[in-house]
Amino acid sequence: MNETDRIAEALAQVAGVATVTRGWPKQTAKLPCVALQLKERSAVDTRDNEVYLTKHVYLLRVFAQTMGACDALKADITGAMEALHYTLEHVREKDGETAELQMTFVKLD
Repeated sequence: MNETDRIAEALAQVAGVATVTRGWPKQTAKLPCVALQLKERSAVDTRDNEVYLTKHVYLLRVFAQTMGACDALKADITGAMEALHYTLEHVREKDGETAELQMTFVKLD
């Protein structure tokens, strides 16, 4: 199982998450929905022409009816990502027709 699938599986187990998608959610996606996107995978350190340390950066977009519903999932989503050794680096809110919480997670592996 690759890293993105492992994350999607962990997020699907979070209580209250109705849908997990690797792309932009469709209009018919059940809310709350978590959209998972790999933003960066890069070699941070090489030794003897081999990758020694890799940086993984994932953007999670949490869509819900209200920002309160997004906030209610934040701690459990963060816990699921921390269990996979990711650190929450950045959070941003966007409130529009559908509330959106953007969370950026980073892991060095």
